[in-house]
Amino acid sequence: KVWALIYEDYEKKIAYGYVDTGLRLTGKKPSLRFIEVSDSNLAYYKNDKFKTNGISVVGTYYYQVYGSREGKHNVYGFGVTSPDMSTSGDKVVTVSYGGKTASYMIAVYGIATYTQPTLKSYYKVGEDIGSSLSSTITYENDFTETVEVTVSGFDSSETGKKTITYTATATKTGETLTWTSEIEVMPVTSITLKATGPIAIDSTSAITTSGTRTLSHAN
Repeated sequence: KVWALIYEDYEKKIAYGYVDTGLRLTGKKPSLRFIEVSDSNLAYYKNDKFKTNGISVVGTYYYQVYGSREGKHNVYGFGVTSPDMSTSGDKVVTVSYGGKTASYMIAVYGIATYTQPTLKSYYKVGEDIGSSLSSTITYENDFTETVEVTVSGFDSSETGKKTITYTATATKTGETLTWTSEIEVMPVTSITLKATGPIAIDSTSAITTSGTRTLSHAN
């Protein structure tokens, strides 16, 4: 048996195999000169899983049949050196087949900036935390998203300074973002009484600015 080149539609497809009859070659296996690689997946986010299903490899072979010629056809079973997806930046992907290698670049995008909203600085005893917070995340490819911020450490039941921790999760990279701020819960220093009608006060008692007085609403 000798190596032969079987033509199918001549210009469309080339297949290699052992045959006993047909076009006789030199008896040598066609030699692979180089490979060319293309990939439909060229952009990723940090921590994405690298995909190989979009990679296509074409080999250029040298063979002899009625004179020396070159032929191209798709090859399979190639090896791929996957890049590090845990960091952002331009990454090199290397493909190997039949002792030949080819490389190309992909882009891995990370977080460029994100907003860090915080609570107000001062609260009264028993005061509610207020409205919910959100963070705007901008990635290195200029894509932006708004995510919810989780607040922990808030307690207005007692006076004093409190350290507040804020947490947000980037949906594209899965990263957890955290930051902190400090608030202070202030004691109540005065009480203002408001009445919707006339107030009667015992005329024999002096009005003072301290202590406790019982007020009765006049009918």
